[in-house]
Amino acid sequence: MSVFRLFAFNNLTNCRNVLCSRNALSSCEEQKALISIKALEKLGIPKPPKRPMTPYIKFGQTIRSKIYSEEPGISANDTMKRIAEKWQTFDPERKKMLQKEYLTEMESYLIEREKYDQTITPEQKSLIEETKQKVKRSKQLSQLNKKKVSLGKPKRPSSAFIKYMMEQKAKRDPSMKYTEWLSDVSKKWDLMPEQDKKKYKEESESELQQYRSEMLAWEENMLRQGHFDVIRNKDLLEKSLKTPSVNKIP
Repeated sequence: MSVFRLFAFNNLTNCRNVLCSRNALSSCEEQKALISIKALEKLGIPKPPKRPMTPYIKFGQTIRSKIYSEEPGISANDTMKRIAEKWQTFDPERKKMLQKEYLTEMESYLIEREKYDQTITPEQKSLIEETKQKVKRSKQLSQLNKKKVSLGKPKRPSSAFIKYMMEQKAKRDPSMKYTEWLSDVSKKWDLMPEQDKKKYKEESESELQQYRSEMLAWEENMLRQGHFDVIRNKDLLEKSLKTPSVNKIP
């Protein structure tokens, strides 16, 4: 995916030293900030100059098609392994040539990048920073949700409307667009008498009560195991702070 990358080089004269130093390069990676080109376009901000490919990435692109022809149907993971293996045995002199090309391209990129940065207004920089923070929070939430699932978090039951919708889905006309079908189902639900909605609501409420009971037991178990970041129940968290033995698994 195309990305907007910011690097903290002090000046162009030390570019080669920074790029040639593995430790310095790692430090730059830590300072790197990402925001998608698509996000920039939505914000009305011009696209930044494209960052040059590293020698390894450029090497991988040149031999990828050859790997596919030699091993049809090879998986993405195995393809990456093959590239890594071939890179290890790649001609050292040709590696140096790719590195030299990369350094030259990077110096040109930094010049263009500096010019580009001067065209970005303070308001646009503020928008970029806000978007980066939103992306960061979204990723953190996604990672947290994956952790909850891996720890066996109970699944929240469907609402009364969703139950009705799934029931109607079996009767859906395949020739009808999904958006039109969904709109039609929503209208039918809104016009449905309360007495007809009752069975869906009662079933949903019963499952919801069961879910709440399971969630309470799950969160108590998570507290005993020390997974405080997955707990949403404030009462349980406050109780855990007053109970030193909560982390001990019986």
